[in-house]
Amino acid sequence: MPTHITARVAWHDDGWNGRVCRRPELNTYCVGARSYPGDMIARARDLAVEMDCAGCTGDELKNGYVPPCCYSYNAFGMQTVPARSEPPDFFFGGADAREWELPPGTVCVWPYEAMYGEEVYVNGRLDNDKRPRPYSRARLHDPRCSSSRRMASGQV
Repeated sequence: MPTHITARVAWHDDGWNGRVCRRPELNTYCVGARSYPGDMIARARDLAVEMDCAGCTGDELKNGYVPPCCYSYNAFGMQTVPARSEPPDFFFGGADAREWELPPGTVCVWPYEAMYGEEVYVNGRLDNDKRPRPYSRARLHDPRCSSSRRMASGQV
């Protein structure tokens, strides 16, 4: 029985409290290679909306906007907040967006192995020295990657 889990979260300037960052225009870490899913956040973030709603709880956001960091922005939040996921590009239009309510104190996780292709495995185990750096986290959304093909076919 597992006794420990690690969750990779997007950087947040206010403690993952279910709110939009206080200064989203200064938060360059959430959209970079050091934050997962930084590439998706960079593509989907509407900085003008986030600046207008800076510090708002997720349920106070305007016009149905859900920050793309929603997988982790409520890790230590005290309220239920909205979450939304757009299907990855490698689904080629084969799925619809999904929306759900993220309970207080919740983060979303995914299989870590799905982030990498076969080229980083030795004898069936992930070899960290073979991971591409610093952009290895972007591979999940790249249809050319074998890990993306495994996810799309349900082989993960």
